[in-house]
Amino acid sequence: MVNHHVGALWLIIMLERYLLHTQFIFSILASMMFVLSIISIFSTIINQLIQFLIAIALPGFFIIIGLLYLYVAIKSSCGARQRSLGIIFGLVIMMIGFLFGSSLIGNYFNSLELYEIRILIEPL
Repeated sequence: MVNHHVGALWLIIMLERYLLHTQFIFSILASMMFVLSIISIFSTIINQLIQFLIAIALPGFFIIIGLLYLYVAIKSSCGARQRSLGIIFGLVIMMIGFLFGSSLIGNYFNSLELYEIRILIEPL
């Protein structure tokens, strides 16, 4: 899960630095979630709570990144618009795979005895 946070953190920092010129609010939140994911590796006592927070926050960050790229697609010209929309499509596919791999959605599909479908969709 740490690699998801590193990639999301890097994307958010670059988007806020070069395109949005915000006060790095999303970068600070993403950094906090990155620290929590590092703590969850080394701590077994509060691991369940941290994993739950990460499972909720990571889709939120993907939504934020998707909205930022949508903003770029709206404000840019033809070539950049197509690339931004392609990135949004890729983020949606990656988010679906993440959700199917998470314990929240994964356990739901396992309880419905749809384990094979979950395992086929997850690597997308």
